[in-house]
Amino acid sequence: MEDLKTYFNPFVPIGRFAFSIFFGFLTCFIIYLFFRDFETNGFKEYCFIILGATTHALLFRMFFKAFITTTKNYLITEQTVEEFNILTQKTKTIYKADIKGFSTSTVPYRIWNFKQVIIYVNDGTRIDIMQFAYFNFNKIKQTLVDKKYTYLGHEPYIWKWVNSRVYKYDDQKKTEHKSTNPMGGVS
Repeated sequence: MEDLKTYFNPFVPIGRFAFSIFFGFLTCFIIYLFFRDFETNGFKEYCFIILGATTHALLFRMFFKAFITTTKNYLITEQTVEEFNILTQKTKTIYKADIKGFSTSTVPYRIWNFKQVIIYVNDGTRIDIMQFAYFNFNKIKQTLVDKKYTYLGHEPYIWKWVNSRVYKYDDQKKTEHKSTNPMGGVS
């Protein structure tokens, strides 16, 4: 089986970068409004301005984080998964022995359900590969199976917060960190 190099869809990071700039600009503009009429604004206006600035700052953060994570290409070989970051021009090599396995998932969006491949690394990190972000997404799962990476199974998409989720195959040591103390209780 041939090695697989993924090809990311450049329109996804470009769109996310544009939204990041837009919401960043709106955040700065709203903060400007806060200080522009400092003496004439009432309590109600301050609440709306602070709420608007917070909302737009969170949207900026969400789109900027998504922009950073979708500017990577991957090379899947028999012994490694190489992650090449387009922005920093750096390659990170993850050896097969350091990979716990991979799973598949379906992410529901309003317009469509998108497939996802999640690669779990032994250090607790994950590589999320979304269907719409890569042109040759359909070859990724089969390549990982053919190269004998451990398939953990399909996992349901469970929302955790606005832009995060619960991962089924995350390392249990991080989530269940309980120890018995000498007084008989569990801390």
